[in-house]
Amino acid sequence: MALTIAFASLKGGVGKSSAAVNIAALAAAGGARTLLWDVDPQGAATYTLRVGSRVPGGARRLVRKKPGAAAGVTRTAWPGLDVLPADFSLRNLDLELSARSHPRRRMREALRPVADDYDVVIIDCPSGVGLGIESALNATDLVVVPIVPSTLPLRSFEQFAAYLAADTRLQRVRVRAFLSMVDRRKKGHRLLSERLTNSTKPILCTTIPMSVHVENMADRRSPLVVDSGRNAAAVAYRDLWDELQSVPKRKRR
Repeated sequence: MALTIAFASLKGGVGKSSAAVNIAALAAAGGARTLLWDVDPQGAATYTLRVGSRVPGGARRLVRKKPGAAAGVTRTAWPGLDVLPADFSLRNLDLELSARSHPRRRMREALRPVADDYDVVIIDCPSGVGLGIESALNATDLVVVPIVPSTLPLRSFEQFAAYLAADTRLQRVRVRAFLSMVDRRKKGHRLLSERLTNSTKPILCTTIPMSVHVENMADRRSPLVVDSGRNAAAVAYRDLWDELQSVPKRKRR
């Protein structure tokens, strides 16, 4: 059964899609058969990986039991890395799910037809919380939340963690956070980073720095870890992937 990791956050603009793309690229480069499922209607991950943003049948087809994910899987230019692309129809994902029985199981069921084809599945979720997010998390072993070290992103993470802990259907999902877009020149970033690193919150050791290389990924339409393997941000993504692989999995029900 594939290791399934969802990148999610209540707050947008925290580096979620950048992390999803780079972690997927690292998994594939390491020899794992990898699928990145872009569930964000903005399609940032889809665009960065040079995949067309049109899903045959759109969100409606994806939430069917058959053919599910198999209907839209697309190969990328990077060996071992496939994408289930996003298009703007995903803005209606919550509506499509609500019209079906057992909506929170639908995305897990959509992955079943390709479950044996991959070792790692990365899900790039849209910001916020809704039925689509709940369905994605129900298909997930581990949810990873980027936190920019400032008050509102931290508050969003705490709200998200409390939401997961309160939902008995999602309590089996492991939750980890990492510090993202950290600018060490800012005193507030430095102080909050130190406080969070020494706290009891489930925060990984790796810190992703603020970097122009990350910001330029969309211009290059390529994962940073492929193009610029030695800069600080690329090294940090490699460390993050190492940490994520060491998080124990919980048994699925």
